[in-house]
Amino acid sequence: MEKLTVIKVFMKGLYFVLPTFVFVFIISTMFSFLKDALQPFVKLLPGGTVLGVDYPNIAIIIFSVVLIFAAGYAGIRTGFGDRFVSRIETLVPGYMLFKHLLSEKTGKHGADLKPCLALIDDGWLFSFIVEEMDNGMLVVYVPGAPSITSGNVYIMNAESVKRLNITKKEAVKSIMQFGIGTNERLKGKVEW
Repeated sequence: MEKLTVIKVFMKGLYFVLPTFVFVFIISTMFSFLKDALQPFVKLLPGGTVLGVDYPNIAIIIFSVVLIFAAGYAGIRTGFGDRFVSRIETLVPGYMLFKHLLSEKTGKHGADLKPCLALIDDGWLFSFIVEEMDNGMLVVYVPGAPSITSGNVYIMNAESVKRLNITKKEAVKSIMQFGIGTNERLKGKVEW
């Protein structure tokens, strides 16, 4: 069984609560907007309730559901939805990094950050291979310590990079803990 820590439980809760709050906020905002926008049409409906919900609100709920399905269908058929989400992901700083780091497989493009050590100046730095180019060069992200959200992107020769047989979580832990425990984490997992 997985060992539970306070931080792990908090993060799992945050991953659940935050999207839920965002979803509820968006739906309630959309409902309020539609209620105002459809007011002239809603006034034409007869008075009355079903299970305590009045007819105008039922009409707005039905219209909202139809609108969401229509948007989903249009997004799937035209590819607009994927392009829109992709654009939003690139506009939010650090989102793509966290998306890759928090999941072992992203699935969408098969892209996955691979932990490595990159030779910069005279030292080996914890890094992540972002992409392998057609010419054999590697696109490498070298995060800062202890904050992994800022760093530099290098295009490097494969000879200047040592791939690590560790998880992204272990690499991030070494970075965020200023290297403490790295000896144990790398023992037998990198060829020098």
